[in-house]
Amino acid sequence: MSKRTSRPSRDAAPSATDSRQEKKRARLERQLSKKHGEVLVEAKLIWNKVREKSRSAESRATLVTRLLELLTGKMLDVADRHDAARVMQSIVQYGNDAQCAAVAAELEHKLCDLSKKPHARFVVMRLLKHAPKALRAKLLKEFEGQAVALGTNARAALVLEFAYDKVLSSTEAAYMLQEFYGNEFKLAVFKREASAASIGAVIDAIWEEERTKRSSMAAATAAERQAAVAISLKRSLARQAAKGLLTLAFVHQLLSDFLDASTTRERTAEGSSAFAASAHAWPAVDVRDEGVAAAIADIMPLVREVCPGLLSTRLGLRCVLAVICAGGAKDRKMVVRQMRESLLDLCRHPFAVIAVVQLIDVVDDTVLVRKTLLQPMVADDETLWAHVSDRHARKPFLALLAPFGGEAAEAAAAAAGGGDVGPTSRTRNSYFTQQEREALASPEMITAVSKKPLAKRRTELLAFLNAPLVAFCVANAAAMLCDEYASDVLVETARMWPTAELLAAIAAAAFAVEEAEEADAEEADAEEANAEAKALVCENLYAHAALTRLVREATAESVAKGADALAVTMLGAAGDTDALVACAKRGSRAATLVGAVLTCPHAKCAASLKALAKRKAVIKAFGTAGSAALVKLL
Repeated sequence: MSKRTSRPSRDAAPSATDSRQEKKRARLERQLSKKHGEVLVEAKLIWNKVREKSRSAESRATLVTRLLELLTGKMLDVADRHDAARVMQSIVQYGNDAQCAAVAAELEHKLCDLSKKPHARFVVMRLLKHAPKALRAKLLKEFEGQAVALGTNARAALVLEFAYDKVLSSTEAAYMLQEFYGNEFKLAVFKREASAASIGAVIDAIWEEERTKRSSMAAATAAERQAAVAISLKRSLARQAAKGLLTLAFVHQLLSDFLDASTTRERTAEGSSAFAASAHAWPAVDVRDEGVAAAIADIMPLVREVCPGLLSTRLGLRCVLAVICAGGAKDRKMVVRQMRESLLDLCRHPFAVIAVVQLIDVVDDTVLVRKTLLQPMVADDETLWAHVSDRHARKPFLALLAPFGGEAAEAAAAAAGGGDVGPTSRTRNSYFTQQEREALASPEMITAVSKKPLAKRRTELLAFLNAPLVAFCVANAAAMLCDEYASDVLVETARMWPTAELLAAIAAAAFAVEEAEEADAEEADAEEANAEAKALVCENLYAHAALTRLVREATAESVAKGADALAVTMLGAAGDTDALVACAKRGSRAATLVGAVLTCPHAKCAASLKALAKRKAVIKAFGTAGSAALVKLL
């Protein structure tokens, strides 16, 4: 009988625990093999304890002291290692002023170099943030004369952005940016005062300096020096664009300064104050200026593909608006398509929504605007409600529904295409702040940069919005009336398209019972919940204001056009005279609205007023503020 031959045994596969332990040992060996490896291994163990939120201040102070002892004399060697950089940041953040100064002393004269490194730059930023005032001033001295080199480096620019946004005062930031104006301004030759910090003050100083020489070539020399500033800015912006830095706030300032420095108008002593005060105002860029138009053409390839990234700041918005105005059809089309990707978020932003309005105002291709901008806004009820109920996102609708205001704007609109497209209760001035109106292109500017007449463009876009906007208002009249921001959109829609269906929906909603919020009903007792449930929509603060606006703006002229139909419709919705009396009894808001309806210049309203006057004594007996106000009308 032959013996059975056994197979050679295989080694058992290592368990998961053994594998993890082996990896830890290998990682520890790598750490220890590096320079100052043992010190950093111990420092990281302490650092993990320092950053515990539950640790007491006394215990943390002891640990920070130990960390400083371990790293003293070694910080410059390990500052750009990801673990050591975090340890150093914790010393600066949790240490006292002396410990912060000790870290700064070891990195002295090396801050600019460290700012260009991937991990060490965070140590520099932490120092700038937490250093005492005197120490911070000393640290910032190292950056003087180095702003251009740092601002055009992909990593160091983020340090400069942090200083610009979080550390420097507005005057200090302006003097830092003067280094980008050229070698003449590299050491901030002008007196360090806030009035001399802006680009306008710098150019004014150039012209004044040449003017004092009383030379016949003073104007030409000053213009050359001003052009040199623009050229220097353009050179820096090109380098920053190549490294993807155009989304930084300080670069937005440089873009705005570049446009201001490119103007070809001569600077006079009397007109110097008219220059763009970039720090406080929102002046639109005059793209009709030859120098500015040429400057925009130079930066157009740099900025047209990153416009949404520029809309995070006011000065970035100013540049985008200039690009939209001065750009050609292809440039505007590229900007429009970029907006579609995150349209709702952009419209909710106070700066970005102004760019959307500018596109609606100046883009001649209304089909593109409808499909790319307006269609996503009205895609469904949820999206449309998100727009009309937001303070900023509703502005594209209001910009179309409420035209430009003022005699000059009306004359310009008439010259651009003539006439208005419908009645309106307010102008654009009512919904846009003065700063926003200054930033947007005026009707004269729109006429100069667009081929299609202003009124024709508005008519075509409103024709698209008519059906979805009216249908939404009909279905959600009560909710829109009770909303602070949506109520304005409802009012302007009703004034633009006073259809019988829409007016009936508004009238029915006015005297409907307002729905109480679920949270309020759960928290309140039964009696208070019942009282809230019986409140009418017209007693809501925003609904009352919107309805009163619609009713009171009916004039003798609008009666002939049928624009006062809401008052008559509301009379029908209220019912008979008894219903009006009961409404007056509820409160001052309901009574005021009834009074506005009855005083409307319409025969039916006048007849109802006479009928109600016969019950004056009954209304007066109510003794409420609303009934007293109504008695005065009777």
